[in-house]
Amino acid sequence: MNKVRFKGSFNFTAYGLLENLEELDLKLSWKVGNEAFTEYEAYFDCLFNGRSDYADFVPFEQIEAAIVRDYGGKEFDELLMDEQRLAAKKAQQTCSVLYQKAVERILRKIDIYTCYTPISIREWPS
Repeated sequence: MNKVRFKGSFNFTAYGLLENLEELDLKLSWKVGNEAFTEYEAYFDCLFNGRSDYADFVPFEQIEAAIVRDYGGKEFDELLMDEQRLAAKKAQQTCSVLYQKAVERILRKIDIYTCYTPISIREWPS
């Protein structure tokens, strides 16, 4: 049986966009052989059957409840300020000038957003 294996990610947080190296790994059984799939299938089964000791699996139908549980009750402005504090802290901890400049750009955008839009967003109808 032919198999296709791929693994990849994309993290939309400020840290993820600036710090992570995103990857896409693709394997085709008819090119690399089935042995490349054995370990990955065990990894996949462990992860998506909730038996992993390094990751939590949240079933699709429970994602909204998990977001509300972990982030509910916070205003958008509060979440944005948390992100701003984390980005500033991370910028101070790194030696990379490019990273520091990227964080400074993000912080300026957050400042512009918080100065000009919070009142209008609160007034938007739901």
